[in-house]
Amino acid sequence: RVTDINGVSRLFQYDPRGRLVGLTYEADGSGVEFTYDKAGLLATALDADSVIRTLEYDPDCGRLFKITDAQSNSILYSYNSQGNITQMSYQDPGGHQTFSQAYDYQGSEPPGLLHQIRFPDGTYVEFAYDEAGRRIKVQDRSGNTTQFEYDVLGRTTAIVRPGDAQTRFGYDLHGNLVSVTDAEGRNTAYLYDDLGRPVYRSSPDTGITIWTYDAAGNVTSKKDAKGNLTQYEYDQLDRLVAVHFPDPNYDYRFVYDEGPNAKGRLCEVIDPTGSTRFSYDFRGRIIGKTSIIDGVSFDLKRSYTAQGRLSSITYPTGKKLLYEYDNCGRLDSIMVKNGDQETLLMHMVHHLPFGPADKIETFAGNLVESGYDEQYRLTASNPGQQTERLYHYTPNGLLEQLIVTNLPQMNQSYAYDALNRLVSASGPYGTINYAYDKTGNRLSRELNGEIENYSYQPGSSRLVEITGPNPTDFSYDENGNVVSAGNLTFTYDFNNRLVKADNGDRTIAQYTYNALGQKATKQSEKGKIIFIYDLNGNLIAEAKGDGSITSEYFYTGKTVLARSDAGVDHLYYYVKNQVGAPVLITDPDGAVLWQAQYLPFGQAQVNSHSSIVNNLRFPGQYFDNETGLHYNYFRHYHPGIGRFIEPDPIGLRGGINLYAYAFNDPVNIVDPTGQFGLAGIIIGATSGALGGLAAGLKSGNIWAGIIGGIAGGIVGGAIGFAFPPASGMVATMIGNAVAGAIGGATAGMVGTRLRNPGATNKEILLGTAKGAGIGLLTGSISGAAGGAVAQLGASPAVGELAGTMIAQPIDIGLGLAEFNINWNPNGEEEAIPDVWPEAIAYPDDWGSALEWDPQNPQEIKRETSVTLTVSGGSPPYDWAVTGQGFTLDKRVTQGGQNVLKADSTACGAAVVSVSDS
Repeated sequence: RVTDINGVSRLFQYDPRGRLVGLTYEADGSGVEFTYDKAGLLATALDADSVIRTLEYDPDCGRLFKITDAQSNSILYSYNSQGNITQMSYQDPGGHQTFSQAYDYQGSEPPGLLHQIRFPDGTYVEFAYDEAGRRIKVQDRSGNTTQFEYDVLGRTTAIVRPGDAQTRFGYDLHGNLVSVTDAEGRNTAYLYDDLGRPVYRSSPDTGITIWTYDAAGNVTSKKDAKGNLTQYEYDQLDRLVAVHFPDPNYDYRFVYDEGPNAKGRLCEVIDPTGSTRFSYDFRGRIIGKTSIIDGVSFDLKRSYTAQGRLSSITYPTGKKLLYEYDNCGRLDSIMVKNGDQETLLMHMVHHLPFGPADKIETFAGNLVESGYDEQYRLTASNPGQQTERLYHYTPNGLLEQLIVTNLPQMNQSYAYDALNRLVSASGPYGTINYAYDKTGNRLSRELNGEIENYSYQPGSSRLVEITGPNPTDFSYDENGNVVSAGNLTFTYDFNNRLVKADNGDRTIAQYTYNALGQKATKQSEKGKIIFIYDLNGNLIAEAKGDGSITSEYFYTGKTVLARSDAGVDHLYYYVKNQVGAPVLITDPDGAVLWQAQYLPFGQAQVNSHSSIVNNLRFPGQYFDNETGLHYNYFRHYHPGIGRFIEPDPIGLRGGINLYAYAFNDPVNIVDPTGQFGLAGIIIGATSGALGGLAAGLKSGNIWAGIIGGIAGGIVGGAIGFAFPPASGMVATMIGNAVAGAIGGATAGMVGTRLRNPGATNKEILLGTAKGAGIGLLTGSISGAAGGAVAQLGASPAVGELAGTMIAQPIDIGLGLAEFNINWNPNGEEEAIPDVWPEAIAYPDDWGSALEWDPQNPQEIKRETSVTLTVSGGSPPYDWAVTGQGFTLDKRVTQGGQNVLKADSTACGAAVVSVSDS
């Protein structure tokens, strides 16, 4: 039994061999169960919602080769003689392969390293290494190469992308990163204190920033280029309790430990707009959020299944969003309940194995079908019907053509350069061509023959002038925020948030923000709007200044499905494009009430016959009519120029260009928070395929490439998107579909393989067990954990607040704990320090018999042996052993002891059997 600080007890059950077989919460009896095979390997895992996974292993080496869900869908793995995964595939119950990916280790130098990742369409990503085994070249699926250079100490000194776009890195004598020089020669410099903590950053875009620390290593102050000093206060547990700005009227306060089940958790955030309170159930899940904005209170409630899957959200008006799941733990249906009236938003009729839903019943009872290839890329929607759309991709997996079969005038085509940036597009808007410098600053845009040219402040990425049909001048403050754009002028707060917009001498809009980084209110000539958000940061409601709700929005993930307006007795339904931007809004009868088409970078051309207003744009964006800008959570986006008007709050972790949107690929990538790009085509596909969202959000390859360290941010677009959106889908789908311990165990196993394709089986088993530990002790793996979330103990939005607000030095913002992947300053994958309690360590049957070199865990330092002793029975004994690389001193012996030996080829588990006379 383990009883936490809130008095919640969990019971851990073990079998006679000390293996964990169950965990139960005493409060409600919910829990998870495990069984093991004869070799002691996890065989089945049953979660609290009765979702089961079955795992099967190679009898010779104990390697996992099959995972099966409750509907007999399976994931299959093949290995080479070194234990590396060479093939993974998904199969349906009939044995039909729906997804596959192959890994080739032949031909690499040095031998045994990953040489190619091969895809079903014949394309591949290829890797090359130096003599030390460091990756020196990556060739993407289109044949473009990115090269890496190192110094004698193995530190990355340069990343060279196609077109000789070189990013260079410099270090001090202690190995600290002291300079990042982009491909245009712009340098960001860093200085450190004696403890190796960054204390100074000089950026060509954001100026000079200075940090100080306390003895525990917490950031205590930040001074920006404008001279604004922000101070941070902590309690004795190193939890952030206050943020002090130069004007105390803007301060934030954080309150912990107050209320039921709240010890060790964030309970209230107090800021100039009001306050936000969180309430928790006995498992530490947020069940209530009360936002008080300008004196008006709004309540949001959540409930969960026994395993912790979201079951319902109750909106401020009392409407409920209900979620149901199938026996595989996948989202099955979403309904809106208003009093006694229930309205179906969507029902997933059929899922592909461990992947997206390819048949969905809509609110109108229509069946929407989607086609996917063996990389789980959307290839067709509504095939064979009047509304059929076909999708074609480049070798790199970027959308190349969108064909609307029965409306050819709506067809669109796209072309990209070697850096995967959009360089041309054609569609109903005509033809557009783009040109960029080596770091992604737009140099020109040609629309149907009319050319705009873009000029920048020397030595920075600050856009200062556009010439052409609509000439515009821009100016900036010391922190890099745009303070004027043509006739518009902008004012910012101490957190670099846009708080006022003026047109000439007339104020056209004023904004306030809460401590979670969300825009709380807007005051314009049309009146006041209050914005209310869910725990995922989605805008779920708008209200007038008196608190009366005018609109409510219903989502799955980051994708909006429907809207409810005050005084209207039915819902409005959203139809979206491939990146999730609304293109149609209809009533229940299918009548079109709002319609728009978009230029590639998100500039909406709204049909003049639209009878309602819609301000939602790209995922995470809200159109402000007063300025023409899109509010994008942590920043404001200007769709006309394809840039943000503020620099990225997480710095170089979001990419080498602090202003560019989505790596200049808005066709395939979106940026819901204004911090880093995600595989947008997957988000868009969730309109007809919910399961795909997980791949884009959590894929090891893509996520690490985007939000990793500085080098990860720089290479993110080039290397992360050399893989299709479904890359790393094993870890993704298992971790997402199998909540709690099951998800943790399987994700831990596969995540270990993906991080280290040459990992030994012992490493994989430990990864599996530790992953199970995370799931067991947290109930389920959250969507965005990381240090900040763990410290504040609240929602992902709260975690992002900490990373953004403190703006960690060296651009170290959020972490991702799900698959234990991060990037070090050299751009290489590395493990985040373990967060698993030692009590959940996998039982080590070998004790200390096998000795592993921590610097080279793939190699056994020496041949080893262990003495086994029989208790009971009568001699003589008959001994036998199975397992690669294992031998016994004696097969038959009079004595009750024997010596089991493991040579350097040993893998998996040794199964020893003994029988007496």
